[in-house]
Amino acid sequence: MGVEWTLACTTCRHHAWLGSQKPWKWDGFQAGNRAVAELFAVHTVARLTDACRLVVVSDLTAIDPPWNDDLDVEWHEDLRSRGLWRSIEYQALSIQTRMLCAACGTRLRSEVDVAAREPLVVSPGLWFCTSECLDSFRSRGKYAWQATPPMPPDAQLRIDCRKHYDASTSFGGLDAPDFENRSLQVAEWLQEHVCLTAVGAALGGGGCSLDAWWAPLD
Repeated sequence: MGVEWTLACTTCRHHAWLGSQKPWKWDGFQAGNRAVAELFAVHTVARLTDACRLVVVSDLTAIDPPWNDDLDVEWHEDLRSRGLWRSIEYQALSIQTRMLCAACGTRLRSEVDVAAREPLVVSPGLWFCTSECLDSFRSRGKYAWQATPPMPPDAQLRIDCRKHYDASTSFGGLDAPDFENRSLQVAEWLQEHVCLTAVGAALGGGGCSLDAWWAPLD
């Protein structure tokens, strides 16, 4: 699979595996462009505050990240993580893919099951039939969930690098027509701002760390 990324908030102690680092292959992120944008959005901060601090780390340089420690009680995996895709059921004989509720196994509406129940979609691979099932799934592990905050009017989701003060990128508006193209640009930008240190060092400072915030439209 090659180099893989994890997005972590060192303030909230939340992490999410983004999958392999191949922006050109996924047209952005393997974990899903919308899911990754939402991951940044839930950690938006007021400008010039020292609130949520984000880092993107690579499995090539992250040494024993704390979220891999089963005994660590502080870190929680965001439900949007690529590592929690539990709803996809491949049908080998028919070469079809069904989508199931990750909590109870109910078949959900998709191209294969057009008459099934409407899903509550958390990520491309994690669907639920009800909010109760989402809560049930979340209670089974060290998982974090926060609904995407409403986007302010006339705003764009911008990401700044704290180390390189003149470096920034933007998803634009989450429902804008150019969102997918911008997501690819964000993924390519992040290749230059991966925290190239052990996670322990990143938590204490050093390397690239990121701010996500709602900025006025250009």
